[in-house]
Amino acid sequence: MSATAPAVEVDGLVMRYGDTTAVDGLSMTVDRGTITAVLGPNGAGKTTTLETCEGYRAPHHGTVRVLGLDPLEIGFAFLPCTVVMGVCSALISPRLNARFGPQATLVPALLLALEALPQRPDLAFVDGHGIAHPRGLGIAAHFGVATDLPSIGVAKKILTGSGPEPHHTRGAYTALRRDGRQIGWLLRSKPKCKPLIVSPGHRVAMASAADLTMRFVAGYRLPEPTRLADRLASRRDRDRDLLG
Repeated sequence: MSATAPAVEVDGLVMRYGDTTAVDGLSMTVDRGTITAVLGPNGAGKTTTLETCEGYRAPHHGTVRVLGLDPLEIGFAFLPCTVVMGVCSALISPRLNARFGPQATLVPALLLALEALPQRPDLAFVDGHGIAHPRGLGIAAHFGVATDLPSIGVAKKILTGSGPEPHHTRGAYTALRRDGRQIGWLLRSKPKCKPLIVSPGHRVAMASAADLTMRFVAGYRLPEPTRLADRLASRRDRDRDLLG
């Protein structure tokens, strides 16, 4: 790993799917310590570019280097170094896009919100997935790595894996697994409600994630931090619509 190489170097990248060219001669350099957004309409090749930088795909032409290394050769061991770049480039929130403009991306907006807090939190609950994600790195993991905050993903739907339905009593949970490996919990936070999908994001042990979540569940299905955040966001959207 080079101590002087840029975070990401893409030179003449070409990616094709059959007769369709998804990325055509892309070149870019991302300096260390910066946040770079890759913007474009559906089909512009954003995800393909990021997956190539993460080592998921091999370039048809051109080269990709991350910290001076070929991500194909490093493989999954390199992902912790690239996740912040990946989320800042790819995860566009329609709500944030409508409110702040096309340059808005989810993690930068969360970072701004974090800076505005009078006190840094000890734990972050994120309305989304941690490691219970098809790529093993959901928004809760991205945010945790970007901030180095302990984080837990609390989602409403399974994106990957399966597990037995937990008992109907409050606080019951069962393991969510994919390919024999546990990636999270199915947590019955409220009786007669569908279970939540809880998974560690960053600096939280698998064994602790469900119990920590239940500590913040009051009389509702969602833990209070994400429930109140969702309520506040919905109210702001409603107020904005009323103001025209």
